[in-house]
Amino acid sequence: MWILSHPELPALAANYRPDWRLLPNLALDLVVPGLAHIMSVESAGRLFVAMTLASLVLATAGLRWALHGKVGLWPLLSLLFLYNSALLWGFLNYLFALGIALSAFALWVAAPRWHLGLGLLVFSLLAALLLVLHLFAFAIYGLLIGVYEFGGWWRETPRRLGSFVSRSLGAVQFVPALLLWAMILQGGVTTKIEFGDFGRKFYAWLAPISFGFSPPLLSLIMLVTGLLSFFIARRARVVTLVPAMRWPLAAVALVAVAMPFSLHGSNFADYRLPVALPFLLIAALRVNVVHRRNLAWYGVLAVALFGVRIWATTEIWSQNQRSFDEFRRADTIIPEGARLLAVANKMPSDWRWPGTEGSILPLPDAQVFNHLALLAVIDRSAYVPTFFSTWTVVEPTARNGGRAPSDTSTPRPNELAVESDSSCDPEYLCHWPEKFDYLLWIDYGERPSPLPAHLATVATGSFFTIYRVTPREP
Repeated sequence: MWILSHPELPALAANYRPDWRLLPNLALDLVVPGLAHIMSVESAGRLFVAMTLASLVLATAGLRWALHGKVGLWPLLSLLFLYNSALLWGFLNYLFALGIALSAFALWVAAPRWHLGLGLLVFSLLAALLLVLHLFAFAIYGLLIGVYEFGGWWRETPRRLGSFVSRSLGAVQFVPALLLWAMILQGGVTTKIEFGDFGRKFYAWLAPISFGFSPPLLSLIMLVTGLLSFFIARRARVVTLVPAMRWPLAAVALVAVAMPFSLHGSNFADYRLPVALPFLLIAALRVNVVHRRNLAWYGVLAVALFGVRIWATTEIWSQNQRSFDEFRRADTIIPEGARLLAVANKMPSDWRWPGTEGSILPLPDAQVFNHLALLAVIDRSAYVPTFFSTWTVVEPTARNGGRAPSDTSTPRPNELAVESDSSCDPEYLCHWPEKFDYLLWIDYGERPSPLPAHLATVATGSFFTIYRVTPREP
């Protein structure tokens, strides 16, 4: 967003160029640069995050209204699920589009009152918009519509072919979106499919409640508490499920379980659908008002969990912010437009944020620093090779050819190769002293001794060192 909003910076334009094209991942790109004309990019980004979170709550309320004819306070439970793994990993395009997808589905549930022609026009535009905002949100919307209509036909007594055909007409709304998808596929897209191991899949199942890079204790407590509360409430008939939502909920859950880790060039694909489930479930639950006293206890429990969650998240991210600020104070040593390479040691098991030794805070995670070097793009217009550009409208310029990896993870120091050899993978690390001007080494305070060749120390921090890459001797 910084690059798209600052085309006037010469050093930035020398390293990156806009490459506007049709992609199923453009939510941020269509909103934030426009907002940046009237406010700072940081403020526009924060506003987008706020709009994203608000849209999920409002979509839950809208779907509840469509299903029950009223809203009430029940949709506030969705606040418990806003801090999820999709938000943690930065899948903002998906979450923003998910809020719109759930709102569009709520509108569809209320659609029988619409004129057929007008309804298909409106929903065709919504479906096409969803595809452009994010592919997974479009897919969830299509899944919900298809299964909702099939479930409605299945509950009919007797089941008539005419009714099935009438309900199937809703599929017409997806024709324009599918034509757009065909246009996108002409640009080429990977068909690689990869399933993760059980540990990764377990983390995916915790995605709706986990705001840590590995399943933290608080998330497990929330999962167990939430499931027990739900089953007790169902057994006591405090809550029941709206029949019309049984098929859609089951379908989303089954597809979420079957989803691979990597799909169509997108990693963490199996983290997306589970995040949608709590919002759908909250909207679909019918509350028995006779048991208001029991509901009050659930409300107290939810507020307590919400408070603990907000406290833990705030404390952890305030520590992250101190680390980011420390690096940003140091990266001023880097000349504007320089090429910056980053490597990282494995985080020691006993490493803590400075000043938090003995704290009850969860342990830091190395993933926090995976994209630390990208702050230098904002601060110093630097070129950073791990910039994510596969599904974005920003690309490296021609002068940075051969310096763009397909993997955005930060490499280990032992992956650096001065010469080309069979172990030089990825290729951009070959001859690295000739390709980069500076090196950010995330070393967690353990400085290399002796200092490797081609490096001269220019700045140090509590967990990193910045080196100038010295020219190779002829």
